[in-house]
Amino acid sequence: MTIIEPYIAKTLSERGVRAATQTRYMLSRWDQSVEPAAVDEWRTKLRTAASPATVNRIMTCVRSLLSWASRTRRIVLDEAVLKILTPFRVERHMIELPTQASISNLLRALTDDNKRFASEHRLFVACCLFAGLRPGEVCNLQRSDVHDGYLRVRPGKTGVERHAYYRHSSTLCKLFGSMDKARNPEAALVRKHYVPRFVRTKVDAGWPADDGANVLRKLCASYMACSGRFSEYELMQQLGHTSAVSIRHYRDPRVLSCIHSGDTIEQWMGVGAMAAVLADKTVLK
Repeated sequence: MTIIEPYIAKTLSERGVRAATQTRYMLSRWDQSVEPAAVDEWRTKLRTAASPATVNRIMTCVRSLLSWASRTRRIVLDEAVLKILTPFRVERHMIELPTQASISNLLRALTDDNKRFASEHRLFVACCLFAGLRPGEVCNLQRSDVHDGYLRVRPGKTGVERHAYYRHSSTLCKLFGSMDKARNPEAALVRKHYVPRFVRTKVDAGWPADDGANVLRKLCASYMACSGRFSEYELMQQLGHTSAVSIRHYRDPRVLSCIHSGDTIEQWMGVGAMAAVLADKTVLK
């Protein structure tokens, strides 16, 4: 359909390469029907081929395209089509978070003198686990992004730059406090191949294999949310969410039942001693 390429070009101009690439992929799943009956049939078939969350993202993209094309008089659209493209209900399940013993096992593995772990590997874990960064955000960090008390997080999944504070982490305060921030400002702090390496490390430490690396961020978010030290607005800014509603599920009752008192996230998790060893063995040149 002739409206697709102009819409992708508009997306590229206004939102960048990443958004344009995702839009092209989503629209490739669309059969380009605009008749209500055909759109309804496509929606039903799509639901059998993908998860509700994936289908909803595709339909949102198609809705945006059709709404834009209709507003700009590129097509004449039956309003029923947009009503048909309503999202499916997505069931949300409680996240199964690793226990405090599991966190200790991971930190112990990373500080085991019989195993060789690079400082980059330990820093990757510390940034995700104690500051709540996404794995990709850590790999995009440059030395110039490190400031006193916070990290400048470049636009990624949300397309918005933000500051992730680390004053609540004794580990990150020690690591970044001793780092020469003026040296090689464009250098990456963590290379991307440490993401799959971490997945192997956590399996060796007894963590489930299918959690991925993002489980560290979920742990951080839950302990920060349950600590009572941060407002909803502060959590939104820290984690890069756009709505306070989206962070409420982080107040996990299982974390509330075991969280420790203290002033740092390492103390809340009950891993202060292990985290101190991790910081001592991590050298940021």
